[in-house]
Amino acid sequence: MARSAEVVKPDAAILAEGTDVVEAVRELTGGRGPDVVITATAAHAPQEQALRMAAPGGRISFFGGLPKDDPVISCDSNLVHYRELTIVGANGSSPAHNARALDLIASGEVPVRDLITHHVPLDAIGDAIDLVARGEAIKVTVEP
Repeated sequence: MARSAEVVKPDAAILAEGTDVVEAVRELTGGRGPDVVITATAAHAPQEQALRMAAPGGRISFFGGLPKDDPVISCDSNLVHYRELTIVGANGSSPAHNARALDLIASGEVPVRDLITHHVPLDAIGDAIDLVARGEAIKVTVEP
């Protein structure tokens, strides 16, 4: 299981390597597919998989943009049409979104303690960046 799944403890985790992700997700949802799919990566395959796995009436959010020199994916418009899918883009957040997120975290409604795997002082910011780059950390707080 991936490190992030070990920390977050989701209901299920799928290691994409060597797995038919669409089929695995459909199995987890009793063949229906998820009502909401959010792709948060700058890769083509997850966006195309999202179209194939979404449930009828499903909503898909492309949160990760693709490279400017290769932004086109294959889209089976019949899946969109017959399953009545909604596809939206999401880019960044506003100050109001950030304030709301901070309120949810501060109130404990959104628990994040397990996501923060390392705390480093400001003078060790280079170490923090290296930890994340090596995949040894999920979230690192840099504290003055």
